[in-house]
Amino acid sequence: MSINMKWLRTQILKISSTLQKERRIFERFPGPNEVVECYGYCVSKEGGVLKYNILLEDAPMGSLLNLMRDCGGRIPESHIADFGLAKEPGEDDSDMLFHLYQHRGTPCYMSPESVQFAEITVSALDIWSLGCIVVEMITGRVAWGNLDSKELFNKLVCGNESPKIPEYMSESGKDFPRRCFELDHRERWTADTLLTHPFVDDEPLQPVEPYIEELLSPCFACAVNSVLCEN
Repeated sequence: MSINMKWLRTQILKISSTLQKERRIFERFPGPNEVVECYGYCVSKEGGVLKYNILLEDAPMGSLLNLMRDCGGRIPESHIADFGLAKEPGEDDSDMLFHLYQHRGTPCYMSPESVQFAEITVSALDIWSLGCIVVEMITGRVAWGNLDSKELFNKLVCGNESPKIPEYMSESGKDFPRRCFELDHRERWTADTLLTHPFVDDEPLQPVEPYIEELLSPCFACAVNSVLCEN
């Protein structure tokens, strides 16, 4: 299956430093065979809020399968990178926050202990990040809201808060991210244990119609409702 889709990544301008860095890194990878290609950026104003946008295209030369076929079933040089951990040429760690806490990563998905102690607790950190992603998928918004990096790090350093879990989720739905957000990383559920949680194991599908208007634009909401009705 060939994939060719242009899309936008957007962040509020005042907290868009990581997205701006991602755009600069993307621009260092020109050429027709890139799986993801960046076409530039713009600043827009929506509801009185300035937003930073980068325009990306997934698989401009087709899908990963297409690229493998062109290379005789192999990809000679395959590079996978986490740009949240990337370091630009000439960049040092003089930034106040990085210097103070000695870490790298995407702040809104970081766990308290990774900021407080720079502990390498990979699996527990990833479970916290999973909880943030679940909340973001349910609400359509970043789990910590519109906090800037300094405000977010202050919360994480205090270590006594976790992202707010939507009240409109089912009880098992609320319990799932709660298990991910245990402040003591030793008490967080493991990935294997979470796979047995009722939220992912046997939770019945909940109707999404009441939340569509809140999360999506009116035109897109109508399109989604239409698809749901057809299915």
